[in-house]
Amino acid sequence: MTRIVFSKEEVEIIQRYISEAFGVHDFESRKVDLENRKVKDLTKDSDRNFNFALTALDTSVFPLRTNDDQFYSKKHSKRCLKYEAIVTLDKGTCCYLSGPHIGSEHDLTVYRKEVAHLELLPGEKIFADKGYCCNEFNNKFITPIKKTHETMLTNEEHCFNNWVSSHRINVEKFFKDLKNYEILKKDWRSSIDKHMKMVFFLTWVVNEENKILNKEL
Repeated sequence: MTRIVFSKEEVEIIQRYISEAFGVHDFESRKVDLENRKVKDLTKDSDRNFNFALTALDTSVFPLRTNDDQFYSKKHSKRCLKYEAIVTLDKGTCCYLSGPHIGSEHDLTVYRKEVAHLELLPGEKIFADKGYCCNEFNNKFITPIKKTHETMLTNEEHCFNNWVSSHRINVEKFFKDLKNYEILKKDWRSSIDKHMKMVFFLTWVVNEENKILNKEL
């Protein structure tokens, strides 16, 4: 599995910047039992408020054969169906899949409709890309810092963005694995309901393959 490797200096910059700017002190200090959703606090100071992340979120689109313009995505320049996935950081398991949605829907719109209702553990956040940057969900997401027309990113902000990207590898790999199946590469000609069933079935297959890979490692 591909990993981004940081130098010691970059790690120190990232840790300092995260602590000062985002209040994210330590992602390793709490171990979470995903099956039972129980938090085991391994820190000495149990009253300290820690932020941590277990998952990453992203969307991806799949081509659809249709003349209906509501499925047209300007971003991807094609008519398509969109799915949104939450994938675990440790083993790359897809633990939540939402869709299909019309290709023209913005990622945040999909999140508001389908995922925002999910309850997070106290202090839990989700890694996401720039498409999820908004004040409304600052308490739920860890996203890259956007460069503005007026200001350039500092060295610390560049390091932080690289750190966020390194934690989104598993969700990107999940969608890449799905699209390795030839049936999802071509324009889908059957019903949308059958597309949903195929995507959910292949999600199960990808998860099972990951289980085997993780055991071998």
